[in-house]
Amino acid sequence: MASVVDLERLRALVLGNPVKGTKPVTSRLDALGMADSTLHPVYRIRRRKNKEPVLASKSTNTRQGHQNHARNERPDRETQLFDRQLRLWQSLGQQRIREAAVKICDCSATSAQIAKNLLLAGVRTIDMFDNKVVLQSDIGHHFFLNQESLGLNRSKECCRLLNELGPPKSSADWNDELLDREYFEGFDDLHGFWGWQAHMCVRRPEDDESVTSEYCWDFYVPTVLVQTCGLVATIRVQIRELSIIPTTHSDSLIDLRLDSPFPSLSAFVKSFEMDKLESHEHAHVPAVVIIMHFLDIFKSNHDGKLPQDSAQREELKQMILADKRNADEENFDEAVGMIWKACQPTKVPEHVEALFNDPQCNKAAWWDGRFWLLVKSLREFVKQNPSRQLPLSGVLPDMKSDTQSYIKLQSIYRQQASEDLQKFKEILREVRQTIEDEPEEEENSEDEEKFEKSDSERYRTDNGHHTEGPEFDMPSEMVETFVKNCAHIRLIRGGNYYSHPKDLIPKFTKECEPGNEDYTVTWYFAFEALARYRRQNGDEYPGMRKGQEEQDFNTLSDIVLNVLAYRGWDKDEKKVPEKLQKALREMVRSSGCELPHISSLVGGIVSQEVIKIATRQYIPLNGICVFDGYRSATGILEF
Repeated sequence: MASVVDLERLRALVLGNPVKGTKPVTSRLDALGMADSTLHPVYRIRRRKNKEPVLASKSTNTRQGHQNHARNERPDRETQLFDRQLRLWQSLGQQRIREAAVKICDCSATSAQIAKNLLLAGVRTIDMFDNKVVLQSDIGHHFFLNQESLGLNRSKECCRLLNELGPPKSSADWNDELLDREYFEGFDDLHGFWGWQAHMCVRRPEDDESVTSEYCWDFYVPTVLVQTCGLVATIRVQIRELSIIPTTHSDSLIDLRLDSPFPSLSAFVKSFEMDKLESHEHAHVPAVVIIMHFLDIFKSNHDGKLPQDSAQREELKQMILADKRNADEENFDEAVGMIWKACQPTKVPEHVEALFNDPQCNKAAWWDGRFWLLVKSLREFVKQNPSRQLPLSGVLPDMKSDTQSYIKLQSIYRQQASEDLQKFKEILREVRQTIEDEPEEEENSEDEEKFEKSDSERYRTDNGHHTEGPEFDMPSEMVETFVKNCAHIRLIRGGNYYSHPKDLIPKFTKECEPGNEDYTVTWYFAFEALARYRRQNGDEYPGMRKGQEEQDFNTLSDIVLNVLAYRGWDKDEKKVPEKLQKALREMVRSSGCELPHISSLVGGIVSQEVIKIATRQYIPLNGICVFDGYRSATGILEF
């Protein structure tokens, strides 16, 4: 383990804090021994003599960056961050990160690593809760504490150093309370609770985890529960409902409608007289035109049906190859490669149909009104569409073609996609107006007292807490992203704190077989025993008291046998399996310590999941992740 002095020196290099006996560090770049002139222009930090840097607003960041580049000036720090992350999250995802707010209970070393990663990503607010003071033992493994922090509140000191790293519009705020039952029950009205993107409990006891999870479940706020012990950690993500609107790779957006072309596309295909084309023109007919031309011929010979099996697909293939005039006509080879897609009927995906049939699609869900408004509008779009299909994405892949034909084909797809988008926006306005007018119609009824009562109860949580109701306002970019990616939207629904992973005992039985190196369920049971041990011993970890290691191991063994029996372990012998014994002994040996490299790695995993939740573009973990540092492996347990 690195010494305190080593950590202090490393901290000085990164944060610019001088250490006794060392030369004061004036900047992070100077600390690393790099002058501005040696850096690539992208990574240089902009400085102004005797002036603070001027920050551009969100709407002018990119423009300001281009102006700086045009004047051969280095972009400011915020512009650099915005430009880099724009490639990952698009502007909509970046905006969501900038508006995100999270809470972290317990300011441990792992908590600080989570906060650091989120802060550097641009998360607007990170609230850290901790009522403990800094001890000498904390400084040895906690990167964001130093000797000056001794005796002060952990969260206050950690936030002080974190804010030296964070972007100007992000902040880490401290609170000397804990997210426990007393904290939550101290509020008469949890106003704004639903506006947080995630609540995290790190190394907290069971009681604090359960009460935080209960309140977050009631308000549909994702919860992340993290436990670490030595080289092992578990990360549990509780999601009641989370909508995902992905910004997928362009290849996933390709929707050519080969089996059911729209009128303008059909007209374009029919404009090609294949038999009369010259050799050069024939070799540059777009593959889309070729496959649709021969697909129409095939359907005319088979009662209007698409190829149904491999034999018929082979027949279509031979029809295309028969018209190939020479071996250099790659466009015909591309058309053959499209046969499989052309033979798949274009229809609404099953997971999207499931959303159409979901009860929430007929309501104005207060926790995610915008998503369900979009889904309801999409359902109405499909109903009104004669072909009963989703809006066209308008993405055309690269293919061999002459420039004029490709541009014409591309404009046809884009024009149809634009028309579908405009149609969707019209339906969206109508559906929103219908939803907003529903209360007025009820209010005009004779029983106004009944309406007032139902309206007051309409947007309350399951436990009766007040909310502000659904939010329907959304940027135009969100609508366009939804329409373009509507075939890939997802809805994540998981289990609550009291849910258990599926098939635990069968998986554990398999892990106990000779030669099986997987420890996922084994560590899960070990952490369950650890949680109960801490509850019985005033939040102490096993192995913390010297001379009691064997006694602590025996206590853990008794606890884990009860856990196994409760889960349905029906073995006759009252003995802990050898594999689980090894895990328990490692927990006693670790005595609840936090190792800097494990804290850093786990902090990276957790912050990545939180960013997935905040951006709603990638599917997050929906279950329990077990990290095994002994084997450098992770395992997932799903609910």
